Formats: sequence, C-alpha cells, structure tokens
Amino acid sequence: MSTGTLAPSGSRFGTGAAAALALAYLALGLAYTWPLALHLRDGLPFAAVPPAGRETPALVQGDYLQFYYYLWLVRDRVAAGASFLHDPYQFAVDGPRSNLPNTFLPTALLYLPLAVADPRLGYNLLVLLSFPGAGLATALLARRYGVPRGAAAVAGVVFACAPYRVGALLGGHPAGLSYPLAPLALWGLEGALAGSWAGGAWCGAALLAVALMEPHFFYFAALGLPLYLVARVGLAGWDWGALRVGVGRGVIALGLAGAAAGGTVRALA
Repeated sequence: MSTGTLAPSGSRFGTGAAAALALAYLALGLAYTWPLALHLRDGLPFAAVPPAGRETPALVQGDYLQFYYYLWLVRDRVAAGASFLHDPYQFAVDGPRSNLPNTFLPTALLYLPLAVADPRLGYNLLVLLSFPGAGLATALLARRYGVPRGAAAVAGVVFACAPYRVGALLGGHPAGLSYPLAPLALWGLEGALAGSWAGGAWCGAALLAVALMEPHFFYFAALGLPLYLVARVGLAGWDWGALRVGVGRGVIALGLAGAAAGGTVRALA
C-alpha cells in the first residue's frame, strides 16, 4: 500500500512488461469484439450483444452512427483547414453552429492519425485500443498501490472488460472510451499527494479530458475525489510526514487543471 511517498521502482511495470501486457489486452479486445477484426474497413460495432444471426447486418440505426459522425467531422474540418469547433452540416440552417460539446477531445485527436487511411478503420482501432488503454491504466494504478504484477494485470482485465464499459463502447457511446481516464486520474492524484508536479498535472489533465468526453463522469469525479482523499489519508499506512512543502506543488498543479475542467463543464452545460 502506498504511504503518500513516491512509488519505488519495484512497484512499477518495466517497459518490456508493459508492452507485453498491452499486447495481451489488445488480444483480449480482439476476442471480445470478434468478428470486428474482419470488418475494420467496412463495418462499425453497433451493440455489445447483437441478436443471434445478426452480428453483421447492414444499415443498422444506433447511437454509434452519431458518435462516428462527430469523430469524422473533426477529421473533415481539419482536412479542410477549418475549425472543428463548428458543424457546417448538421442542423446548420443559419450557417455553421458551435460544436464544442461534441468534439470529444482528446479522443478525436487520437482518431485523426488512426483514420488517415480510412475513417471507419480509425473508429474501429479506437475501439480495439481502448482495451489496452483501460487495462494498462488500471494495472499501473494497482502497482502504485503496491499490488503484485499478476494481480495488477488481472485488475486491468476486469476493468477493461467491465460490462458497462464494453456495452457503452460497442454501443457507440463516448463513455466506453472515457474509462481509462478514471484510473489515470487516481494515479496522478497519488503522485500529487507525494509532492509531484507531474502527478498533479496528470490528474488534472485526466479530469479535463473527462469533462470534454463525458461530463457525467466528471460530476461523479467531483463528488467522489474528496471522499477518496478523506479515505486515503485515513488509511493506517498513511504517512503524515508526506504533507511537506513538496506536496503543495502537486496540489497546485491538480487545482489549476481541476479548475480548468470545472470551467469546461460549465461551458458545455
């Protein structure tokens, strides 16, 4: 269990181990979403559990089309040299309208290089890469808590394959791609408590990304993080000596980024 000091090197994954684990999570994602791998350029996932015999139907309605459109729109606007903060197509009766709440940053920025060859390929790669993203983020957090590597890897599997996450992911909801941000925020918060500027910045950046991707998750984070802090400081292993001058740097970084996230949510409301 972490005691408020920086995690020792023995509680981290090595580069090779992390890469191997990422490949394992990717293989898990390929299996979980099969037969998506056979249709990376000519199909999109529309449900976590499609009706039997209808795994690959044509022209199915669903929220996934709307989410795909918003990601495609960012690609289209960037290719045209125009601002992706405005939508000139959908409901644009009086001209381009503001589209900030639906830009889904930073996922849309990750989508751009993945969709260079084909927009559907980019979307499907995001879906598949979310498995190593969610799994590794959770495993890293577990290691920061002092959990053994094997158990940390299992924690990553459980989190990456959580029914709600997979349901949202394959149903075309941004919540499915937002899941890795939760363990990243806690991982950064632990660093901030240990006096790390980088930890506070990581936590704040994750909260800002949550605010842009899934504001509902940010509301839960705003309610849950204070309770987490109270429980964290109350643990038997907590070292009050960790509350030295250095911890202020992490808290300042966290506070600044958290304020930016809160402002973003208000702007999107």
